[in-house]
Amino acid sequence: MIGTQCWMAQNLDIGTQISSKANPADKAVVTKYCYNDSPANCNLYGGLYSWDVAMQHTEKENARGICPEGWHVPSESDWTILNTYLGSDASGGKMKEPGTRHWISPNNGATNTSGFTALPAGFRLFSNSTFKQLGAEADFWSSTMNDANSVVIFNIDGSDVTLVKGFDDKRYGYSVRCIKN
Repeated sequence: MIGTQCWMAQNLDIGTQISSKANPADKAVVTKYCYNDSPANCNLYGGLYSWDVAMQHTEKENARGICPEGWHVPSESDWTILNTYLGSDASGGKMKEPGTRHWISPNNGATNTSGFTALPAGFRLFSNSTFKQLGAEADFWSSTMNDANSVVIFNIDGSDVTLVKGFDDKRYGYSVRCIKN
């Protein structure tokens, strides 16, 4: 528990791995990317999912998506509650695994006092099917849309101590961290 919320202890790693050059095709199949197409990276950091796959092809905020029964893909509001509870000026540091075993130095302010244990899984770009930022940042989907093509995301960077809200294209490959209903 973090405050009144129950978050999963690690990123999701479910589904069938597809090549970084492929796009999810069959809506009935949960597909994931593994950083640099390496299954070992999924085992450690979890899968990277397009938003449509993460949400199981629905645009309903707080949808279960690919989360297990009783859990859902967190909304912008869920992330904001977490950020506020941890203190927005240093929440990212309280969520990051400390040290440089997985994070690239300097991993500023990392204490993991929240128990969230964010790992720097990086992400997959859709435009050229490449991976970026392994070891440097953790990026998470929310279930909240920004507009027809973009979604609210949350980022933790190794060089910073904050949890940062942003917006990105649904076709990116980001981590999914579920929250209990």
